[in-house]
Amino acid sequence: MKNILELDKKLMLLINNNHSPWADKLMWFVSERLNSKPLQLIVFSLLYIVFRRQSAKLLIALVILLMLLSELAVLVVKRKVQRKRPFSSDMRVRIINDYKLTDASFYSAHAANSFVPIVIVASIIENRFIKTLLYGIGALVSYSRIYLGQHYPSDVLVGIFAGTVSGKIGAVLYGSVRKVLL
Repeated sequence: MKNILELDKKLMLLINNNHSPWADKLMWFVSERLNSKPLQLIVFSLLYIVFRRQSAKLLIALVILLMLLSELAVLVVKRKVQRKRPFSSDMRVRIINDYKLTDASFYSAHAANSFVPIVIVASIIENRFIKTLLYGIGALVSYSRIYLGQHYPSDVLVGIFAGTVSGKIGAVLYGSVRKVLL
């Protein structure tokens, strides 16, 4: 286990210390703006337009419910594990815009909460380009958390896994409920 944690730290430093001014701006935007509530409202509005009105309401309600449950799970695990953020335990970690979160690091809520709706929607739609675009956005949001020095790679991987599992459950629930109600 010690070797895995050491590798985790080395990989985080490799990503975090490999930077440029344009990437700093991009990663900040991706992490703090692309993953924001206004963007989620835009996504929900698009879901409402793309899917039939009744199924869109169901889909949006399910996504919101699962994202809230995902956030609750993250908070419970963070309080239990209490892993310090990378910048708290290593002075070599580079911080952008003096951005230092104070809660625990494990696991990444950004990663989990970006993958919940991505996996649900990607499970429903057939367009490969849109699926690839969605997963690319999720990967970029997740990568940005390491780049910004807020998470170790394992925090992000567990967040992606948790969001993916929640999203898969959501897709199954959506299909089942949609058949019964609509």
